[in-house]
Amino acid sequence: MDLRGPSKQPTYLGDAPLTSMRDIDASSEEHEFNPMLRDVGGGHSDSDFNTKTEPYNTSPSYRPRKLDFLLNWKWELLSLVGTILSLVAIVIVLNHYDGKPSPSWPYEITLNTLVSVFSTLLKALMMMAVAECISQLKWIWFKNPRSLADLTTFENASRGPWGSTQLLITLRFHHIAALGALVTIVTIAVDPFVQQAIRFYPCGYVETNSLASVPVAHSYAPPQNLLEPLEVAMVGAIYDGLLNLSFNGSTVTSKCPTGNCTFPIKYTTFGVCSSCTNLAYDIQNEFVNFEDKYKNVTNSTDNIPAPRMILNSTLPGSDDPQNINVWSELSMVQPPFDANVSTPPTLVVGPTNMFPNFTRFPQSIPYNNTGFFITGFTSLSYTRNTSCTSDWMTGGERHPQTDCVVPALLPGAREKVPTCQTSPMNSDVCVTIDDFDSILASTCGLSFCGKTYEGIVREGVFSERLIGESNATEIAEPGYATRDNHPPSNESVPAYMLSPCWYNNTEYENIYEYLELNMTQALWGYSFDSSDASLSERVASGKGPLNYTYMADKVSSDAQKKAVFDACVVNATPLAYANLALFLQRFLKGSATGLFMDRGGSDGRPNPGKNWGTTTNAYTIEWLDPMYAKGLASQETTQALFSRLAASMTNHLRTSDVNGTTVIGEVNGVQTCVRVVWPWLALPTALVLSTCLLLVATIVKTATQANANVWKSSPLAYLFYGMTEQSRADVGGSLITVDEMDEVAKRKEVLLRETSEGWRFVAEQGGDNEG
Repeated sequence: MDLRGPSKQPTYLGDAPLTSMRDIDASSEEHEFNPMLRDVGGGHSDSDFNTKTEPYNTSPSYRPRKLDFLLNWKWELLSLVGTILSLVAIVIVLNHYDGKPSPSWPYEITLNTLVSVFSTLLKALMMMAVAECISQLKWIWFKNPRSLADLTTFENASRGPWGSTQLLITLRFHHIAALGALVTIVTIAVDPFVQQAIRFYPCGYVETNSLASVPVAHSYAPPQNLLEPLEVAMVGAIYDGLLNLSFNGSTVTSKCPTGNCTFPIKYTTFGVCSSCTNLAYDIQNEFVNFEDKYKNVTNSTDNIPAPRMILNSTLPGSDDPQNINVWSELSMVQPPFDANVSTPPTLVVGPTNMFPNFTRFPQSIPYNNTGFFITGFTSLSYTRNTSCTSDWMTGGERHPQTDCVVPALLPGAREKVPTCQTSPMNSDVCVTIDDFDSILASTCGLSFCGKTYEGIVREGVFSERLIGESNATEIAEPGYATRDNHPPSNESVPAYMLSPCWYNNTEYENIYEYLELNMTQALWGYSFDSSDASLSERVASGKGPLNYTYMADKVSSDAQKKAVFDACVVNATPLAYANLALFLQRFLKGSATGLFMDRGGSDGRPNPGKNWGTTTNAYTIEWLDPMYAKGLASQETTQALFSRLAASMTNHLRTSDVNGTTVIGEVNGVQTCVRVVWPWLALPTALVLSTCLLLVATIVKTATQANANVWKSSPLAYLFYGMTEQSRADVGGSLITVDEMDEVAKRKEVLLRETSEGWRFVAEQGGDNEG
């Protein structure tokens, strides 16, 4: 099929004006040449333009090869390849930077700029192919009789979205050209969609030129003497832990240049641990009749109704015959019916100098003896906390965190206490067994131990999470054969071994087994038999003392084990330990009292019942105020209070240890990163695929339509192949304006076909409207 079809040679007109199509046709017959016919040299001789040729021959003188046909579409195919490559480039660039920092290029070129260049190139190349396809389909459209006005509609569609909209309305999606028009319209959204796919968000990165650090302690060896028994900073840490209710567990400062740092390794520090247990199950309660005592009160005994039943609650003391491990018995009575008692006790606390002998508390669970014991206390108090549980008193399940004694549930309580006992403060008011306060009892201990943390700094705020606690087993000099609860025995070697212990982000759960120590040699003066099959486990739980000389020699030949060993031994000097223990034993004791308001409350009314213990309180030492918690204390509040105390003391060790080290962390900066929302690229991808389909369909349609010529958007086709003279015969008017031409075109139906004059638009009546 001739790509251009048989054509009449153009007339060589010189300067002569064209007066009419008839003159042009007549002139063409006299000066006709075939543009496909050339001389051997590839040019034309003068005679080609002056010699009259034979009349037009409808048989084409040139038939193209298949390759020639495809070459007519070479620019469209190349533009399509460029369109696909532009889309691929966008995908490659976005995929490369997805989840990564936004690139920093010269001249402040941004990622959006580069992607915009590719998307603009994609649109330009895509519209080149689409416009040519619409233009080519225009000629095929007129293979059947069509309104001549459709020429304008197709032309406008190949030029932009407005014309494409008109073409869509004309074709109503019943022609392949409608796909081209739709692509032209939707292409407007390519840039916004591509840009919408690029999102930015703040992300962190690790700075390689700076480091973060956090202190860890390996010893407690402050400069002390007999005149200054405990350093002021430690005293301040103790008060801060007990009285600062906003204390969050860590006042350690980290070095973090950017205010955002991470410590990827877990780290163990020498510190102080606390542990508590509920002793409510071992409180000894007894109802006592004080009738005889009240009869001896001065003034009239008529104002003191009998009987007087009060509840005496007692927590057992120690019974050590050697008087070494000792603590005091604690006792309180309620309600305060004795008018001579103006400040009845509501809380009493006594110190324990060693880990308690829990045979004195057979119903309670011993607290975890973590590390090397420093000091502790026992306490007995009243509470009105509504979370207090008492199911255990009626055979129910125990809840050590919340259990307490409820007097009304004691055996025979309602039989021993009358329905109502008149208050000595006001004979019109009486107190029942239900007005008695619930009773709490606890014991807590503080010990040297290892504490493992993981830390992070965010927006300048350093926070740590406690991972675990380690036992601290005493290390002694040769010949020191006494174990447990003694001051550090030497100055020349470290005082304690921590197990489990973290080193280089690895946990050594049982340091003794990892070091492959012979525990009979690692211990001083320990007698055991075959039943002690797991001696290393006993030592790991805190039993000692250990032989430092043997252990150090054992690991000296293995560099890795020596590094672990050195990291897991810590020190506290004997004087520092003794001064700390002595201060705490004097500090962790005292009492809180209520007010026996024999003159009534502040509003003039009497103050009987539970109010006596909590309306007004006095404390022998300040820290008992948060301990008693205004009469709302519980096992949980007591345990939390001493956890804060242990954390505060640990922080002091970490920040004051001259032998301490630092854990190195990563310094995180904040930068802008790229996130690609891939679904937004669905539109440009769909348009590229639609363009491929349109071009292939146009090429196939051109090839399969009989005598279809590849004229596309060339304006020369209108010059060479206009309407036949017969088709123009009924055209009236001057046709000077575009509106006149449009009006005539709307009324005239034509089709494009080959005639004796060449390819011409021929007017016909009727015709199929399908293209």
